Formats: sequence, C-alpha cells, structure tokens
Amino acid sequence: MSESGDEKMGVAKPIKPMNIQFENDQQERDFEKWAYSNKKSMSESAKRVRAGLKAYREAKKRFGR
Repeated sequence: MSESGDEKMGVAKPIKPMNIQFENDQQERDFEKWAYSNKKSMSESAKRVRAGLKAYREAKKRFGR
C-alpha cells in the first residue's frame, strides 16, 4: 500500500479573522487593560481576543504607528 500526499495531509481549519481598530489611543489602552486584567476569562473567545491583540501590537510595531 503506497502513501499518497493526500493521506499525509492534515485537516485544514478555517481561519477566524479578527480586525481590531481603535478610534484613539485611550480606547486602545482601555481595551488592553481589559484584555490583560487579573479577571481573565479562559473562554475560547477571550483567548482569540488576546491573540488578536498580540498580533495587532506586532503589526503596529512593524509598521511604525
């Protein structure tokens, strides 16, 4: 029995897009305080928000905003 490439491939999962835009710097700081507060939720949606915020910060550094 030979193995084809299809048999070796994993299952593709859809990307969950996240777009975070703030009207001003104060709104951004308030959101960061909420996202990283001591009362962290461990729900999947809260984890996605924190991951999205991390990506936003990295992009902000890259593009020098």
